[in-house]
Amino acid sequence: MPTIVATQLTSALKDFDADGTAADAGGDQVAARKNLILIFQNKDVSLTTITIAVPGTADGNAIADIVLPVPAGDTALVRVTGGIYADANNFVQITYSSETSLKVIATYL
Repeated sequence: MPTIVATQLTSALKDFDADGTAADAGGDQVAARKNLILIFQNKDVSLTTITIAVPGTADGNAIADIVLPVPAGDTALVRVTGGIYADANNFVQITYSSETSLKVIATYL
């Protein structure tokens, strides 16, 4: 699974065509960190569903994964903070219903 490197957010808006990473068919991973923000841009003609795995538990109970539908032509942002999102290797795992024309930017505050 490819690793997307998070860069610090600046006051300038990001340019997806220049800075976005094409989503991988097998999913992507980002090193878990405080104040991680994932931005997804769906340039496809169909809705894409993004799933962010939540391997953590609360009082021994599984926590539901984040499921984020991104309509065609839309951009979505999700803040992923805290240890519950990190897998055993300290990565946040992301999968997609379709990676066609989907770009990802990982940033942090």
